Amino acid sequence: MAVQSLQRDFFFVIENLKMSKVYLSILDKLLKDISYDYYNSKRLLAKDKIRLVKCEKIDEYFSAVCILRQQEMM
Repeated sequence: MAVQSLQRDFFFVIENLKMSKVYLSILDKLLKDISYDYYNSKRLLAKDKIRLVKCEKIDEYFSAVCILRQQEMM
């Protein structure tokens, strides 16, 4: 969700600012770092057989996340 929010702000709000050149490089690096962390976290969860089932936005500040851990069959 942070990636989507940052991308939305990045393209629609920041580019229209007078000093956008200063912020664009900072936000671009931040977006790359967040994306890397997201995919790395997702990979580590998959390694432990944990997956994200649903992510629901509650309000401006909170989200509800439902995760599922697959049990190994014996």
